[in-house]
Formats: sequence, C-alpha cells, structure tokens
Amino acid sequence: MGPYLAVEEVALLFGRSGKWVYSNKEQIPGFFRLAKSIFFDKEILMSELKIRAARKPARKSPEGVHDAHGLLS
Repeated sequence: MGPYLAVEEVALLFGRSGKWVYSNKEQIPGFFRLAKSIFFDKEILMSELKIRAARKPARKSPEGVHDAHGLLS
C-alpha cells in the first residue's frame, strides 16, 4: 500500500463493497479524483478515523423531549 488508496482498498478497510465506497465517497475523508479515477489519501483517512474513534458519542434526547440548550446531555 502506498500513500493513496484505491476504492477496493478502502472497501476492504471498511469491510464494505466497492459499490458502497463509490456511493459514499464524498463522505469519506481524503477522497479525490485523478484522471477520472477515485483515490483516497491514506494519511488523511486514517487520521480522521482516529479522531472520530476517540470522540465521545453524542447522547440522544429521549423521544419527544426538546433539548434546545443541550442541558439533558
């Protein structure tokens, strides 16, 4: 693996299909096009995944409860 990942490599990394990666490419960090091909910058992708993995998950408000000021989290 070099500094850039192809669709198939990202699919393998995520345990998804290549079709899923194509469909979600805009939401995957490090995405770029080169000569009509799709690639992902490995460093950007892995860095963003580490940041997201370390982030504390947001708590959802109970159904029907409005929490405009974030006081229930």
